Parts: sequence; structure tokens; C-alpha cells
Amino acid sequence: MRPKVSLIIPIYNTEKYLRRCLDSCINQTLDKIEIILIDDCSKDNCVAIAQEYAEKDHRIFILRHSQNLGTFQARRAGIKKARGYYCMFCDSDDFLDLRACEIAYRAIRAQKVDIAAFKMRHFPKTFKRFDSCVYQGKFTDDAMRKIISGGRDAESLCNKIICSQILKSACDALGFIQKPLAFFEDGLLLLTASFYSKSYCGQKENIYYYCYNAQSMTRRKDLQHLRKKYEDLEYLLEIMQELQNTFPNYGRFTQNYSRKIASALILESRFFTTNEFNIADEILKKHCFTKKSICPNIYLKSVFLSLRYHFRRQNIVRAIAYILSFGKIKI
Repeated sequence: MRPKVSLIIPIYNTEKYLRRCLDSCINQTLDKIEIILIDDCSKDNCVAIAQEYAEKDHRIFILRHSQNLGTFQARRAGIKKARGYYCMFCDSDDFLDLRACEIAYRAIRAQKVDIAAFKMRHFPKTFKRFDSCVYQGKFTDDAMRKIISGGRDAESLCNKIICSQILKSACDALGFIQKPLAFFEDGLLLLTASFYSKSYCGQKENIYYYCYNAQSMTRRKDLQHLRKKYEDLEYLLEIMQELQNTFPNYGRFTQNYSRKIASALILESRFFTTNEFNIADEILKKHCFTKKSICPNIYLKSVFLSLRYHFRRQNIVRAIAYILSFGKIKI
């Protein structure tokens, strides 16, 4: 019998957290789900843990990449494999509320929409981390795409349930992407899915716990990983141009999302030197982003320029905390 929901979980070097994640998945209150694990060439004990769980639970399927391809390609492989009517996602260092699939499935069926979004919480909770903002209510067509492309609810797939066929169509449209992607890949897939969608609804229930992992690629603050982020984010700007050519009627939404990428790219330079800031600025100029910031302090210069490209309340908090602490607090 066809599953109601396919849970898609990329795995890469998260053996410390994987059991917690899988326990939250196999104990879901919704019946008739499948759990698709995609091993992206983990170098730790993740595969052995995944196989241990698969032997005990017939709903678990394991896909294995022959080389590390990044989160985007792992999710795409999972979506292609998915048999469920709807797809949900979980990162292997996070975990789901035990009623997540039931809450999400009932909501998307009751609201009769293509995409449903829910709240997610940081775990553990600290003042540095904001819980997700979900636009409450039902939105259709371009009103929906405006939220997804430029709003605060397009940063994660993990708090959403989406019609599987729509995701499969989005993956086909993004088939030209060959390089690994590990940054902003959630929003890219969600944005493309919105071009095939008619409706969206935001719900108040929390279904997901986003956990702090200092070893995550997005958390590392050294020059090697900074350059990797620059490379990925510049590639994303190129992808957005390709999407604009493919979906000319949705050009304003690809432009909205491009501004979010530009904002994230320049923000990454805030912990580094003038040289790293200038490299980011030159990348943006290549893609016709030419706003300026006259602040001499690199941290504030990066934060304020990021704000000029795309407003995020976190940047306001960053600037205030830095100023009030005389430069001692950098978040």
C-alpha cells in the first residue's frame, strides 16, 4: 500500500545524533510512512547505525552515494525514490516531534493545499537563536510565491510537508544542477516547487527541533569553509539566473530570492578581514549587486550591507548586540 508520507533524511557524519533522529522517526504516531535515508559517503559510523535500524523496521530504505554530493543532491535522490503522497524532511542531527507526520498530514489534507508549513524550535534554546517565523493562514498563487521567495518562511524544508509530485517536478526542473550544494539548498528547492504549486498554508503547531551542531558546515568559521560558502552561494546566483530564464513569468520571485542569497553571502564576511569582505563584494558586483556601506568596521559593514539586500531581524539584533557590547558580542 502506498505510504501517506515519505520522510527523507540525508546522512553525513552525524553518528553522535543519528539515533535520536531515527528514534523520532520510527515512533511517529502516523501509520503508513516510509523513511528514506541517503548516505552521502559518511566517514563515521552512520551507515552501521542506519543498517541496524533498517533491519528492525521494514519502513526504512537506505540509498548510498558513491561520492559526497551535498545535501541538495541527497534530498533529490530521496525525492525520486519517494512513494508517499507527500514528502517531509529531517536533517540527521535534528529530530521530529513524535506527532509531526500526523499533524502535518492531517493539516495538508484538511486545508487542501500543496504546501503546509509549521513552527520549528531550536534545541537547546538560547537568546542567540530565533525560532522560525511561519506566516499563518492560507495563501495562493503569487501571494504564496512572494512569501516563499522573500519572506522569513523559506529557509528550511524541515518544517514543511509538500505534495510529492510537485517536488518531483521541481527536481526535474533543477536537473541541470550537477555540483554539490550545502547552503540555501532548502529555499532553492522550495522556491522551484512553488512554481508548480497553487496553494500554501501556515500552521501554529511546532513539529520540528533544530539542534545546534558546531561541526555542521554552516557553523564553521574558518577561511577554508568561508571560501566554500562563497563558492556555493555564487553558484546559487548562477542557478537563479537559469531559473529566471526557465520561468520568465516568475522573474520577480527569483530576483527576491537572489537578494536573500546576496544578503547571506556578504554577511558571511563579518567575522573576517577587509580582504574577505572585498572578495564577497566583488562576487556580488559580478552579479549586479552594487549597494554600498560606508561603515569602516568590517563586522557592522557586513551586517548593514546584508540588511540592504534583504531584511532579517537577526541582523538588527547582531548590530545592536555588537554596538552595546563595544564589539565583544559577535553573533
